[in-house]
Amino acid sequence: QIFFKVGGSGVEQSTSLADLEQNVINARIRNPKLRLAIKADKAADYGVINDLMDILQRTGNTRFNMVTLLEEDKKPGEGH
Repeated sequence: QIFFKVGGSGVEQSTSLADLEQNVINARIRNPKLRLAIKADKAADYGVINDLMDILQRTGNTRFNMVTLLEEDKKPGEGH
């Protein structure tokens, strides 16, 4: 599953890889200073992450942040 969110207070919207490219282009047009962050589950398929990186490269978004799961992000009852 892929979600797209614009802005810190934006709402996550479900999208497909096919639509993600246009979503990124539209977001960049609205805000040329947009900073992208990728947050992926550790169980995410490498192929999907690779496709996502290809989309970012094609759209000229070669600078982005990778977000990892921090201890405080874990829900109660989750393992270490």
